[in-house]
Amino acid sequence: MRRFAPRLSQVRWLDVYVGGIVALGGAVAALAIVTGVPTVPAWQVVLLAVCCGATQLVRTSLPRSSSVSPAVVISFAALVWLGPGGAVIVGWSGALLHAVARRQALSRAAFNAAVWALAATAGAAVYRVLGGVPSHYSPPMVLAALVAATAYFATNTGLVAGAISLSTGAAFRAVWLDNYLGLAPSYGLLAIGGGAAAVAAQIGGLPALVATATLGLLPWMSIQLYASKARQAAAAIPMLGISGQRPDAPTGERPLPVRC
Repeated sequence: MRRFAPRLSQVRWLDVYVGGIVALGGAVAALAIVTGVPTVPAWQVVLLAVCCGATQLVRTSLPRSSSVSPAVVISFAALVWLGPGGAVIVGWSGALLHAVARRQALSRAAFNAAVWALAATAGAAVYRVLGGVPSHYSPPMVLAALVAATAYFATNTGLVAGAISLSTGAAFRAVWLDNYLGLAPSYGLLAIGGGAAAVAAQIGGLPALVATATLGLLPWMSIQLYASKARQAAAAIPMLGISGQRPDAPTGERPLPVRC
């Protein structure tokens, strides 16, 4: 009975963590729907939510039970175009649309949607504190978007790394460094591109949005290159006789594949 205690403890903490994130993300999304919908045109929310879900289908795998997509472009387009409430709604609903398209398990879909809602909330809060306003993208707003992207990135990857750490027994620091550290510069460029796409949409309509967002996806190539190199490095570790797992990690694992 004693040898099963670590695994039972591991599963319990993972369930508490995931349940807490899902509850908090759902509350944030509900608040955004109540307060944000009256001032946000419904067709814009639907359009960006569909785009957010679609871009999450374009993803690349990372070494430690995770993957990354270029959907941050759409999230920041929603932030600049629709404001904080719209950004949260788009991120949350886009993740749910993606989950339906991929037929994900309910727990995984709920967790991913909550992470997107919380990351959008963090980015929107920083953007607003730094003076960022919807439908306006002057040079100072580019700096605000870059700092907001840092908050978004830290929240998104930190929450996902926490779930991976609890599900595999690996150290949080190791998971975050292996998976996400090298993605930070490209994430910032993607966020700036998303803001620029929103401004282009307001000036030139949907064709301008598509054209600018396509150019904004160029940093995605560097993310794919980084992910490929990271996977190759992770695959080489066993060949070198090096263990990537903590000495005290439980032998029984319950992977929770998540993405950011």
